[in-house]
Amino acid sequence: MRFSCAVCFLAAAHAVDTDEDCSMLQTRSLGTLKTTPAETCEYIDGDSGVGWSIATTTDIQGVGTFHGPFGGVGGVSVSKTITKTCWAGSRATVQLRVVAAGGWDYQHRYKGTDYARVFVNGFEVFTGTSHYSYCREGFTAYGSAEAAAFAAEDSGSCCTKCYSDVEALIDIPPDGNVEIVVQAQTTENLADECLYFSSLTVVPEVETSDPTECEFVDSDTGYGWNPSTMLSGTAFHGPIGQTHASRSITKDCWAGAGVTTQLRVIAAGGWDDARKGVDYLVVLVNGVEVWRGFSYYGNCESGWTAFDAAEAEQFSECCTKCYQDISFTSVVPASGEYWIAVQALTDESVSDEAVYFTGLTVAKDPAWNEGDSTDADYTTTTTVAPTPTPCTPIALPDADPTSCLGRVNHHRTKWGLPPQSENTALHGCVNRQSQYDSQHGAHRSMRMCQTPSQGQGGGGNCANVIDAFYNERWACRETHPVGTPFKTFDHGGTTYYHASRNCGQACLDDDACISYDFVVGSQADSCRFYSEATLPENLHPSVERRLYCAAQTCDGHCGPIMKEGCDLTFAWGEYSGFYTLSWRGNPAFSTQGEACPSQIEGVRCEPGTDLLVYPLSATSRCWETCYLAGAHADDYVCDDTKTADCSAHSDSCYCKSNV
Repeated sequence: MRFSCAVCFLAAAHAVDTDEDCSMLQTRSLGTLKTTPAETCEYIDGDSGVGWSIATTTDIQGVGTFHGPFGGVGGVSVSKTITKTCWAGSRATVQLRVVAAGGWDYQHRYKGTDYARVFVNGFEVFTGTSHYSYCREGFTAYGSAEAAAFAAEDSGSCCTKCYSDVEALIDIPPDGNVEIVVQAQTTENLADECLYFSSLTVVPEVETSDPTECEFVDSDTGYGWNPSTMLSGTAFHGPIGQTHASRSITKDCWAGAGVTTQLRVIAAGGWDDARKGVDYLVVLVNGVEVWRGFSYYGNCESGWTAFDAAEAEQFSECCTKCYQDISFTSVVPASGEYWIAVQALTDESVSDEAVYFTGLTVAKDPAWNEGDSTDADYTTTTTVAPTPTPCTPIALPDADPTSCLGRVNHHRTKWGLPPQSENTALHGCVNRQSQYDSQHGAHRSMRMCQTPSQGQGGGGNCANVIDAFYNERWACRETHPVGTPFKTFDHGGTTYYHASRNCGQACLDDDACISYDFVVGSQADSCRFYSEATLPENLHPSVERRLYCAAQTCDGHCGPIMKEGCDLTFAWGEYSGFYTLSWRGNPAFSTQGEACPSQIEGVRCEPGTDLLVYPLSATSRCWETCYLAGAHADDYVCDDTKTADCSAHSDSCYCKSNV
């Protein structure tokens, strides 16, 4: 059973166990062929403590020998690396038993939660927790005689004795190394709570005689994924919120061919429709969006199916739990690398809106027709830079290219659009918005600064965030580009990820590039730029299997950046690397009172009063106004003894010290 929680490593040395005497078996890329258990190349630990970073073992009378006890205040990790050439590059099953003994805490008011964790080659394959009065989900109670034997020891002698049999399917790297880390993340001394483990085995699989099998079946344990989080006690990857989970698989037999992908995707929680801004679940393969869907908190949208009541209880989120079984065909580049990402384009915290998935299989499509690469009988859609809008020139200060202003106008200039200018009067307010939303969830302060259009994101600088918004307009296909490149160079990327990143970022930085194509590997023209964007409607792979990316209509976060028109303005703010870009904001500031302690323009305080504050506009809510008034965001809150309704719009509000 698997339990979802954050990965936390504790420092520990590790030892290495090398076995070069096992039978040499033929292996291929991970999971290339159908597999059967190997009988001559497996690891059985023996529970002797030999080779482990902490060699402590205990004989529990009538039960067996166990590694441990481990734990103590601050916890501990024990590790061992096993190396075998005979299982290098193959797939294997890892099994072991973990035992939680003693006064384990779960969501204790003061002590928090104690965890048992197992990692294989850095991937978390098991996280579990028990409780001092009962065995939690995924754990089983020992019988009375066995529990008494554990209780006879000095460590973890009180309370419950619970065990869980861990099993994980792993991919062993080409170097043949398998590092096992067992971690006791505990908060009290060994006498009160501790962890034991035993019966570790690593059993590899080897290929059968069927050379035509070319399929990948995910283990649904989290192994190989980043992040490797799994829903407690299930085969569901997740929860994922405002981010993505991804993994890479490489098979020679997929190189240059079409593969069919199948998986189940799940939307759980308070998903929003167009009234608040649609939340999306997106699947990408090798950087190309291959599927997009959305659900709704009130009902499952068309194409989705609701879990029954019992199944829905597995998910902690509110509202609907909807799933959809999806299938699509993609072209794998000549490198044979297949990179998949499941992405949550949501605007609330993961506890409110979450994505899960399970059952991923990828198989070479036996009906794949690579087509005639010289066939020119296909239709296209073309996007070109528009005719410049006639606007009265405005003088703008020189802008750092990594700044919000510099990057917005960089993208607008290459498309012939007039520059936007910065509404500096709102900068202080939008800074405070960024602080609030970084702590409470994206767009929670949407109307705080009276700017009805907003984009938010994290990045090393504002240009990174602007580029992420602009990137929503790319459509990529492995097909023939149309036109003649105006620039070619070697992007230097030897993997799909690096090739896509290097060529795509260079196009963003260029003053004229509005589409590009690339091929994985180093060659003089591995990246090519075009001054128009023409996207074929039908799939006709190029001879080189280049991926062509063309700029399309700029919607979503990209829309306000590339909006046509004159005299457009925006404001921006930042807090700890979290940026907010706000458009369409021009509130009429109050002239009453004097500057508040925050010095934020437009928010005014009346001297000699119990902090009577005049907001940015009469449509501001009083809780927002008080949040903007103090020198620090949390200095003041709305005084509900003097303000009729802190959530209502008002042209004046009473605030009080937040103590």
